[in-house]
Amino acid sequence: CSALVRNGETRKNTVQVTHQGIWFIVAYMASTIPAIIPILFNALPEPYLVFVPCIHPLQGVFNALVYFRPKYISERQKMISRSNLRMSRLNSILITLDLSLPRRSFGQSNRSDRKMPTP
Repeated sequence: CSALVRNGETRKNTVQVTHQGIWFIVAYMASTIPAIIPILFNALPEPYLVFVPCIHPLQGVFNALVYFRPKYISERQKMISRSNLRMSRLNSILITLDLSLPRRSFGQSNRSDRKMPTP
């Protein structure tokens, strides 16, 4: 029986790794295909030639989104299972990135409310 459980867990892990690999390929293609198009078509408008160098470096951002995706999904499912749907997406993102929102107490002034000293 334990072999079947291990086999089921192994299959689940294999499917997760496969999906993660596909997402990395999609992230790579999203930044590479726009860079390949100018090679295939010589006559492209100038705005497109400005667009390509802006998109290509975003591969790192796309890779980060794919990298954090499994943890985000896990945290999101925990929030939904606890019936804590209020702001669960934002909370899941903050937990995934190990961040927190600053807390302000009632009546605390903003920096813009403070008076600047006169010279």
